[in-house]
Amino acid sequence: MMSTTISNPMIENYFSELEKKMPGCSKAEREEFIREIRAHVLDRLLQTAAPTEEEYRAVLAAVGTPEEIARQYRLELMLNRAAKSRSPLLLLRSTLRWAVTGVQGFAVFLVACVGYMLALGLYVLAVLKPIFPHNVGMFVGPRGMNIAYMSHPRGQEVLGPYFTLVMMFAGLFLMQGTTLLLRFLINRFGKLKQKI
Repeated sequence: MMSTTISNPMIENYFSELEKKMPGCSKAEREEFIREIRAHVLDRLLQTAAPTEEEYRAVLAAVGTPEEIARQYRLELMLNRAAKSRSPLLLLRSTLRWAVTGVQGFAVFLVACVGYMLALGLYVLAVLKPIFPHNVGMFVGPRGMNIAYMSHPRGQEVLGPYFTLVMMFAGLFLMQGTTLLLRFLINRFGKLKQKI
């Protein structure tokens, strides 16, 4: 068990400030997180026999400002909640917040946007088929296959009345697949690394 005999007003002010910057977290989450950061700081300080004021400053600077640490922790909490969720809105909001922190977050946000937008497009096509039965469908013609709205289809429609059902299932499959992929990516890459 680590000794917690090091006490310094600079350290106490730092953790007091950190606690103030975490209003959205529950008391238990906040206390556990602060206890963890305090343990890192004390471990680092215990490596020297009698830490000087400069060493206190250096260790706290290595950890980061209370604002940075609190922001990272809130993002990690949001990502942890998103990793357990099936809500596309929560996943999109969480990956958007993650996107501004670095390349990994931005790449995951792009995956979310592409997957969900393609699924939405398939749902829109399924809704448009009954409204424009001759212009919306899966058409095969001299230029290949086209799944979209065509003003004057030159090809033959392949799915006919089953187009709506197929697009709904394809949209659902793509939506669920994107959700599962995002949850995997958040679990795999969403852990923010501490500086200490």
